[in-house]
Amino acid sequence: PIEHTANWKKAQKLFTRILKAETKDVIEQADRKLSRLKRRYFIEERVAEPAVFLSITDNYIRFSLRYVVHTKARRVVRARITEHVLAVVEREEDIRLGSATLTVTDASTNTL
Repeated sequence: PIEHTANWKKAQKLFTRILKAETKDVIEQADRKLSRLKRRYFIEERVAEPAVFLSITDNYIRFSLRYVVHTKARRVVRARITEHVLAVVEREEDIRLGSATLTVTDASTNTL
């Protein structure tokens, strides 16, 4: 999740770029196999392209990253994608992680 005030459009674009780079080979394989299956079994068109979905909560903007990956490589690919996403957050000043936090102020020390 990122803060409401963060540049979410930029984050979405950068996260999509990360997903495409990390899953490029698998996407090409999946597209070929889906195309063959579609011709043979008349199944609906499926999209193997990665996607970034957004939702808003009270505390942050949630990003859900959808991507195709080989089953046995799932953990490794997820870790690489996470590292890249964290690098973006670290590098970009206008993209900050959001969380459900509370700021507590001691009213007895404030003077008006």
